[in-house]
Amino acid sequence: MRFVNELKNVLICFMVFLCFFCVSLLGQTGTTQAERPSNYYEDSAGTELNPYLISNLANLRWLSECSVDWWVDSDTRVHFMQTANIDATETAVWNYGEGFRPIAHVTKYGYNQRIDFIGVYDGMNYVVNNLTIRHYRYIYYHPWDFFNLKAMFVGVSNSIIKNVHLVNVSISSIYGIEPNEEVAGLAVLSSNTIIKNSSVSGNIIGSRYVGGITASIGRSSTIENSFSNVNLTLLNYQESITRSYVGGISAQVYGTIKNSFSISNIVITHPSGAVGGLSGMSRNEGVHENSYAVTRLLGDFEYKGGISGYSFFDNNTAIIDNSVWNSEISEVSNAIGELDNVEINRLGLDTHSMKQRETYTALGWDFDNIWEKNPNINGGYPYLRNMPLNVLNEDDETVIRVKDKLIGNYPNPFNPTTTIAFDIAKDTNVRIDIYNIRGQKVRTLVNENYPVGFYKVDWHGTDDNNRKLASGVYFYRMQTDDYSSTRRMILMK
Repeated sequence: MRFVNELKNVLICFMVFLCFFCVSLLGQTGTTQAERPSNYYEDSAGTELNPYLISNLANLRWLSECSVDWWVDSDTRVHFMQTANIDATETAVWNYGEGFRPIAHVTKYGYNQRIDFIGVYDGMNYVVNNLTIRHYRYIYYHPWDFFNLKAMFVGVSNSIIKNVHLVNVSISSIYGIEPNEEVAGLAVLSSNTIIKNSSVSGNIIGSRYVGGITASIGRSSTIENSFSNVNLTLLNYQESITRSYVGGISAQVYGTIKNSFSISNIVITHPSGAVGGLSGMSRNEGVHENSYAVTRLLGDFEYKGGISGYSFFDNNTAIIDNSVWNSEISEVSNAIGELDNVEINRLGLDTHSMKQRETYTALGWDFDNIWEKNPNINGGYPYLRNMPLNVLNEDDETVIRVKDKLIGNYPNPFNPTTTIAFDIAKDTNVRIDIYNIRGQKVRTLVNENYPVGFYKVDWHGTDDNNRKLASGVYFYRMQTDDYSSTRRMILMK
């Protein structure tokens, strides 16, 4: 009997080992492995005259996960050049489901770590499609200071990122509980940095600082000639977070946004947030110059502004110079959310005026070298001459509505009513069903034809017989002719 029990224990240990081995293989096989650039061994590779060539997904993974190969020191810029469009769909299964690891070099000091990207990345107007980042946690400077940083580049300083176009990104927090979380499409912790001629489109979800292009535009940093076309969602509010910040271009602005625009949906599920069409918060005279925002705001906001959600520090002044926002879509009349202590010129305009070239030329915008206007491109709003047209589109209303989209519900958690928002790209039948935690359908909320447009429907926590349901987790599923998506919500009483 003792022998039999020991044999059972050995077999159990073997099966556990086999399971871990299989999971390891599952996480690593069938995916593109890191590969050094073709010019890696050439003299002066990585310099301005001979930048590392990022030609495919394998090279991009090398840049992401093999920083010891290219890092020099904190005073030396390393140069990279993208030479082709890159399909990054596969990143959704990398690293056991966490996706693409942000590009940075990690230096360890005992228990401490410092993260840096110091370099020049030229995307050469090529596209990176379908990049997925779900969760990656760094310890930044101190072991007790956790930063949940998610973007293509993190720890960015003294750098130039240019001609980079991220299309249909999916960047989100698995946990959403980090008090210092910073989430954006292109860059996080950007100081003394220039981001130009770049764009981000897709879906970005976070819980503290959330931006379409960057989480922060640091002092002496600039975003110029760039745009975002994003759905931004703020989730999982914690008592430890006094306020969250969401902006179509950047969550925080210490530096300058100029000659740029954002067309975005912003969903917030708790009221303690500051939200702006271009920036969530403007600090120390952050500048918004010759830029515009078309922003649909969904949810309850503590502060909301057409350009910036909140002005903070010093004399509480933001500089908004010749910048405008669509006040008809955002339903926001102030340039800044908490006060209107702003240096002008700034205007809130209706949709018709936002699509007129004369609106912008009267403000001195440069339509000879920087801006262009075509009623069939970018939904009729101005666009940037330097942008490849394949990162823009020809939507009739806003750039966002390129396909059917379940945007989300707000508030969440809720009691007793929540609002579900969705976009329809073409005339279609829409069905929204609600299920309980056991998978049983409790309510068909919507089942009818909808024309192209943006819609909101309320659910009052009742079933098909109008009976009030118990507190708990519920799921809602939206289906159209060629789209299906399911989300979770919490009814609390």
